[in-house]
Amino acid sequence: MLYQGIVIKKTDTGEHNQLVTLYTKEFGKVTAVAKSLKKNTSKQAGHLDILNLANFIFVSGKNYPIITSAQSLETFNGIKASLAKSFLAFFFLEALDNLVYENDKDPALWDFLNSKLEELDKLETLNGNFNLFFSGLKDGLSGVLGYPGNFGEKDFNVFLSSLSSRVFYSLNLVSDII
Repeated sequence: MLYQGIVIKKTDTGEHNQLVTLYTKEFGKVTAVAKSLKKNTSKQAGHLDILNLANFIFVSGKNYPIITSAQSLETFNGIKASLAKSFLAFFFLEALDNLVYENDKDPALWDFLNSKLEELDKLETLNGNFNLFFSGLKDGLSGVLGYPGNFGEKDFNVFLSSLSSRVFYSLNLVSDII
């Protein structure tokens, strides 16, 4: 069966394989193995790049599902071409990875993720829009996760730290840009 997901993280495992963490419409956050993804001859490597929205097929594996096929639908080149936009996107993906449990399907979070990445991709300039977009992202993310919004910058950092024992590395980068 064909599934749709956004690649939020990749981790090396073995000599040529990678664990790919996706946020999917059907299952929520899922980690699967992409065999031979690091080989030069891999046909899936470009399709399973971080931030890509892709259709994929996976089958059951011993420890993790195995991705057998992937086809990118959207690569968000507008985000990848801008360092400031990339910082924002990576913060968003890191927050999803740190705050969302595996196999916890949430249609509202899926819609929010897609809409915010599309909005960021199409954003022409971040000069005046950067703070406004980041505020909307923080408030929207906390709202869709079921928490009240309207955090100040330091309050939001403390809030994120209280929800996850993992460090948010990209938050420091985004804070430096603001």
